[in-house]
Amino acid sequence: MRALLHAVGPREERFTNQARVMVADEQGRFTFEALGAEVHWLTATSGKRYASADVDLRGFLSPPEVVLELGDMLHVEGVVRDEAGSPIAAARVSLGWAEASTDASGHYRLGPLVRGRDHRFDVSALHYIDIKNQGLDQELAPDMNPVDFTLKRAASIEGTVVDEDGRPVPNVDFWLREESGDEERLGRVVDGVDKAWSDEAGHFC
Repeated sequence: MRALLHAVGPREERFTNQARVMVADEQGRFTFEALGAEVHWLTATSGKRYASADVDLRGFLSPPEVVLELGDMLHVEGVVRDEAGSPIAAARVSLGWAEASTDASGHYRLGPLVRGRDHRFDVSALHYIDIKNQGLDQELAPDMNPVDFTLKRAASIEGTVVDEDGRPVPNVDFWLREESGDEERLGRVVDGVDKAWSDEAGHFC
């Protein structure tokens, strides 16, 4: 079994920080030393089994004994489709720090995640309207049903940029100003990531 001790912080930020790694012995025991008197996030993996626990060392003169039961965490999988029922490839499904992309059949596998009902998903794909902070109608459990998502097609604007002689103009940046006055780039806009400019043929979308 491999145990990881993650830096303190909100759960969605913890995997962005460096973790200390320890391999358990034959009895499943492990020890992390020289820890700060704060809250740490401990995870363990063995094959396809996972476990996690928050370890609060504030006020302890000696570290407490922590028991991790493998199998407490699980993966969620499902399919992302459009309104016609066709699978969407390269869609991004995320929940906090965990993130996965769909394959050619629209399938994704996300995790490991903690069991429970209080989970909110974000789903996005090029040329589709994002799903933000969507909850579930079921609890995350080993026998749960697949978690599928349906994305609505987004409106788009496309065209070609040419100069006065009719030659295509590449690398022209475009902005779309809505009536509210907010500015967004054309094309994919996900978490502030903008991608919209004319290509070598002057085409943009």
